[in-house]
Amino acid sequence: DPITILHELHGSQRYILDYLTDEVLRQQTAPLQSFLLHTSILERLCAPLCDSVMELSGSQQVLEQLEQANLFVESLDERRQWYRYHALFAEALHYRLEQTEGEAVSALHLRASQWYAEQRDLYEAVHYAVSARDWQRAADLIEPVYAVIWSSSEHAMLRRWLEQLPVEVVRSRPRLCLAYAKILFMVAPYVTIESWLRDAETALRATLPAPTDGTAETGALPPSKRQERDNLLGEIAAFRAIITAFNLGDGPSTLAFCQEALAYLSAQNLVARAEVAFARSLAYHALGDILAAIQSASEATALEQAAGNISPIIAYMFRTAYSLLLHGKLHEVVQVAQQAALLGTAPAGLPHAMVCWAYIVHAEVLREWNQLDEALSLALQGVRLSEQTETIVALYLANTILMRVFLARGELEAARSAFYQAEEALAQTYSPYRRDAYLIVNWVQFWLASGELEHAIRWAQELAEQESVPSPLARECKEVARARVLLAQKKPAEALSLLDPLQVSAQQQERWSHVIEMKVLQALAHHLRGEEQEALTVLAQALHLAEPEDYIRIFVDEGPPMAALLSQLWAQERKRGPTVYLDTVLAAFLPDNMALESQPKTAGQRATAQPLLDALSERELEVLQLIARGDSNPEIAKELVLSVDTVKRHVYNIFSKLGVKKRIKALARAHDLGLLSEKS
Repeated sequence: DPITILHELHGSQRYILDYLTDEVLRQQTAPLQSFLLHTSILERLCAPLCDSVMELSGSQQVLEQLEQANLFVESLDERRQWYRYHALFAEALHYRLEQTEGEAVSALHLRASQWYAEQRDLYEAVHYAVSARDWQRAADLIEPVYAVIWSSSEHAMLRRWLEQLPVEVVRSRPRLCLAYAKILFMVAPYVTIESWLRDAETALRATLPAPTDGTAETGALPPSKRQERDNLLGEIAAFRAIITAFNLGDGPSTLAFCQEALAYLSAQNLVARAEVAFARSLAYHALGDILAAIQSASEATALEQAAGNISPIIAYMFRTAYSLLLHGKLHEVVQVAQQAALLGTAPAGLPHAMVCWAYIVHAEVLREWNQLDEALSLALQGVRLSEQTETIVALYLANTILMRVFLARGELEAARSAFYQAEEALAQTYSPYRRDAYLIVNWVQFWLASGELEHAIRWAQELAEQESVPSPLARECKEVARARVLLAQKKPAEALSLLDPLQVSAQQQERWSHVIEMKVLQALAHHLRGEEQEALTVLAQALHLAEPEDYIRIFVDEGPPMAALLSQLWAQERKRGPTVYLDTVLAAFLPDNMALESQPKTAGQRATAQPLLDALSERELEVLQLIARGDSNPEIAKELVLSVDTVKRHVYNIFSKLGVKKRIKALARAHDLGLLSEKS
């Protein structure tokens, strides 16, 4: 039995391949040998595909004959339509094919590409065109449908395809340059993306007709070609608007690019017009005009819904949700995030890459509501989906939210790990604007909570030496972060001098979440100055704004000084009537609600182990067994043939899912859940 022999030989040296070719292949008839060799390039086989590759008929009978002979082929479906070779057998066949008919390999791949293209299977068609090294054919296949690939969330795959093409091939085609720029948006910094947009413009100019009258003007274009050119110019301008707002926070320049794009785009180009509306939303957000940002994001969503592309719809819904978060509408944020996640989640397989944004913003609201277990689960899902789909641009925000959840749970080491991951992700797509507008306030809170005051002070000193950024919102966030550092230094007067004008501006533009935070900090500053009544007055205003949306952590995260102030306010307010919301906020300061791992467990608390919200993967279970064996991270890496960094990430995920910080506690929790083998 060949299969039995193969299993017995598995793991041996190179002579396995020699056995497969010398002892198995040569025993077959010449036509069967030819079939095996020529179809070995295929990852999956079906009769029509094999007929096309072989340029013969009768492949169905051959496949059935191979299966009946148990000759290293297995059926992939009940109808016996699709088959595949055993991996080692395929490798042996392909090796022999390269040795004996190397010149034919490209032609075989090309026939496979042509067959898949006829079946409208773009992914396989491109795959085999690239394998054939037929770069122009691969480019021809990708160019007209890259937007479809993008909307199917396969941006990492598209990036790898384009990176396999020679650079000169990509640069010669304006649409491929634009496609590559859009793909790099997920993983690269602004300067890299902008350079490909310039390449797109250069390539487009090269495709225009030469002058016909000796002037500098290009020759006349037919109307259809002129509209195609104009649409492409508009699409380039629209995407330049997006990266200018997203990476630089330059609102005025972004809006100018939007106007340029609309001057070129046809009314029927809904996808590009949606991108213009999205860019406007980003620009208004950077300018601090949250209501306009929400309106533009809603317009982008409506346009994309008319076009029918799911991934951009989810991205634009996230933009709406994030602006709603600043607007202080937490319940609306959750509704939008849930709708986006539902839209991008299929019954099987990974959700759309853009769903990571929905997880992130939803987790932040749950954290604010002090629903920390649910927030942790969603934040981890956001991190993992960002990693799995290589959406690096989302990782720094996802890990920052995860850091905040861990801080709220009192898990400082886990928070520190998440912070380092956020820093690392930001470095890959570095944007000072996004650091300042989306991260820095939270990062400063982490530094202060972890006792790194000197780090925070150095950052504030460096900030004073930096040039002013174009985004008013980013400037506001940096000033709020600096006010936090001043309060930690016991400099309340300086903090108030920053906060007072900021709070007026934020209130005028209805950034209510920022207004609440600023009033909380103003209350703490007045408290430090001994101005108790002023502190209580401002704090009462913050509570009044926060109550309709059930804010909790915005108060609790400030710790004992805030608890003391709230208690004083409660003593005043309870004389006037019920203080239900204030009671809820104060209750969140109690130890039972702080979720600190260092707290002693009450008797019987571990009597019944609760199932994990997020089950361990097979690889994580393998790592857990080796931890139980006493292996170090390097030893685990050697055992599982992984890098030490990968092992560290698995250990981090295991600890997160088990809700612990140390190996001994992880093993105790795993034992309670029955995750360890008897030997372990």
